[in-house]
Amino acid sequence: MLKKLAKVAGLTKSVYPHLLRHTFATEAVRHGARVHALQAVLGHANLSTTSIYLHADEAELEAVAAVMPRVLDMSRLAPRYEGTSAKDTS
Repeated sequence: MLKKLAKVAGLTKSVYPHLLRHTFATEAVRHGARVHALQAVLGHANLSTTSIYLHADEAELEAVAAVMPRVLDMSRLAPRYEGTSAKDTS
């Protein structure tokens, strides 16, 4: 049934139940799902099994790397309070 639906959808790659499960878990993490909640949903006994869904793809890493110089530059503009360090602003 899954193969028929994939064909109707115009998918050319193989589609199988575990691929759907993996895609669901990966997208859930990318959209902010907590790993412990995902562990419960997937029925994993060990958190290390669920942690495989925490991978970052190349595009995400490149996007983070692209903004880092600006973030680091902006940290110099943060207000400093006399007698406190950057870490101690409370």
